[in-house]
Amino acid sequence: MRILELLLGIDGSPALRLCPSENGLTIVPVDELGVTPIEIARALRQTLAQHERGAAKAKLRRVQISLQAGPSKLMVLDDQPRGVRAFRVETPGQAVVHFEARLGRLDDAPKLEALLVRIANAAGESVPEDLGPSLASVRRGAQIEGAVSGGMNPPGGAVTSPQASPKELALVRAHEKARAAAEKVRGVDRALGLPGFSWGRWFLAGFIALASLIAVSLLVGPAWRHILVPIYLLAVLTAWIGYGVKTARALSKASALEAARAGLRDEREVARREEHELAETMAKKGADPDEVLARLRDRPASREAPAILGQADLSSAEVLELTGVGRQVILFVDRRALLLASDYPDALRTFQLMGTAPPPPPLE
Repeated sequence: MRILELLLGIDGSPALRLCPSENGLTIVPVDELGVTPIEIARALRQTLAQHERGAAKAKLRRVQISLQAGPSKLMVLDDQPRGVRAFRVETPGQAVVHFEARLGRLDDAPKLEALLVRIANAAGESVPEDLGPSLASVRRGAQIEGAVSGGMNPPGGAVTSPQASPKELALVRAHEKARAAAEKVRGVDRALGLPGFSWGRWFLAGFIALASLIAVSLLVGPAWRHILVPIYLLAVLTAWIGYGVKTARALSKASALEAARAGLRDEREVARREEHELAETMAKKGADPDEVLARLRDRPASREAPAILGQADLSSAEVLELTGVGRQVILFVDRRALLLASDYPDALRTFQLMGTAPPPPPLE
């Protein structure tokens, strides 16, 4: 998956457009926008990976991201004034899929969840909870000694470290709790989505059985007919009864799974709210919660996901490292950090006003 285009609707300003390099590093100075690099990076990540965008909601009124995922083109729009998250899929040879989900409406929550899962799967992740840290990291999750509590590592292998503060560890625990609940919900969804019993196939089988019975009756003599026909009818009746029993069991299992899914969804939403509150509290102090999770978790970033980073400072060593990660990397920085911009002119991009030509691609 790679990002083709970014559109930002800044409050009180014309919409801005950015076409990042499809491969390699893109450096974007943003100090003139009135939004910090970390806030822009978080807003983009949350548009792709979370139900609720908390980053720069008042300043960034609209965030639109166009993606290429295999043969399909995806467009995701977070429209804060309308309270809508829109999703559009264009696949060659297929009808265009477009739907909108109202933010905060319970009846639209399943559609929004399906949208986020689709994006996470395109980026090589199974649940949206893993996508945010993957988008914030270009390195493997840290292997840090120690345990979060009681000498045991939580699911996913997040561990403690002298470098991790108690608030960071609380965020990691909340994230792993939300991730575990999301994995359970996905497991139930997969179980409910398995092929069930088809009445159409069963009636077709019954028609074939009746046709076979007629053929047997016509081909065999009267002596064998009195023996084979009752046996055949008994076999068909046994099959019908067996199918009825299996159907009843399947319906009972489906009902139990539906009830379990409702409970797991509630558990997942509670865990997500807890993580969201901790993350926003941390973000108000200038930290990047996704970067914290990427640093402390014991899972690698997906190689299929682009990296969306925000930094206040930038060194030539960091530029060299980011250039060689083998993924699309979009780095938002403060222009004052670009003291050595002449060393990497091909990576620089700037936001353009809508209606102007996109910047030229980097020189090969």
